[in-house]
Amino acid sequence: MAEEKDISDELLGRWLAGELTEEERIEFEQSEAYRSYQVIAEYSEQLEVGSFDTDAAYERLKEKRNAPPKAKIIGMPRSRFLAVAASILVLIGIGSLFLIGDAAVENTTISVADGERKEVKLPDNSTVALNANSSIIFNKGSWKKERNVELKGEALFTVKKGKRFRVTTQHGTVEVLGTQFNVLDRNDRTEVICYTGKVRVTDSKGASTILTKGMAARMNKGILANNWEPEINEKPDWQLGYSTFEEVPLQDVLEELEAQYAIKIQVKADINGRTYHGAFPHDNLDQALALIFGPMQLKYTKESGTIVVID
Repeated sequence: MAEEKDISDELLGRWLAGELTEEERIEFEQSEAYRSYQVIAEYSEQLEVGSFDTDAAYERLKEKRNAPPKAKIIGMPRSRFLAVAASILVLIGIGSLFLIGDAAVENTTISVADGERKEVKLPDNSTVALNANSSIIFNKGSWKKERNVELKGEALFTVKKGKRFRVTTQHGTVEVLGTQFNVLDRNDRTEVICYTGKVRVTDSKGASTILTKGMAARMNKGILANNWEPEINEKPDWQLGYSTFEEVPLQDVLEELEAQYAIKIQVKADINGRTYHGAFPHDNLDQALALIFGPMQLKYTKESGTIVVID
């Protein structure tokens, strides 16, 4: 290619000097080099110039032909430029969202205070009924890929059919595809009751059990205990207006009483190792206190809105 270029340059120089034979002239005037020169000459004629140095023009043309090609710059109207720039920014923004992914959407946290309850609708229209002193965390951005909910406290989940639905607590996980189940996770005690469908309960050590309708499971300090068979209504007891307990540490019962009535309880008696089997209502504090402390043979007083438990 370089050799052909040198030959064309030599012929152009000889042509400009009038040194070509007739046969060479005819052949040269049919070449690409001649056509390029004609275009340059045509535009040159439109310029107002003084004398034209043929030899100098030939040298400049030769240098130009031998120089490496330069990028071609095409002008663009301002409005067109702005539109293209805006499009590029949009594409960069979309690309950034894909790169950032789910991190671009912050977690949603919903909390319920003592003495309150709340029902929450999740992105797939599954619902969570939160008991007092409870909270959930989930991510709307990643929901279509993974339906994960972190729970503290107690909640009833009604799950729409779809991909795996996972509830994570500090002591274990519960996984389902579509069902209704209740999860309680307070202190070292975790309880799961399955109302419809099927759920898998996995403890902190990886051991798991599968529950079907009417079955329940407990974990103590994150370790699965024997399957638990409580009396199960159509809804959790807390949604029916009372809390029930089967051999539950008394300290946990008192904390649940605090959550349901938004009160403070100060314990001056020794209740370590004591468990409670019974229930209390959510709409009558005096009755609740009698039902708890009567069977436990404990006395209590009310001091400035605080329940003080004594022997």
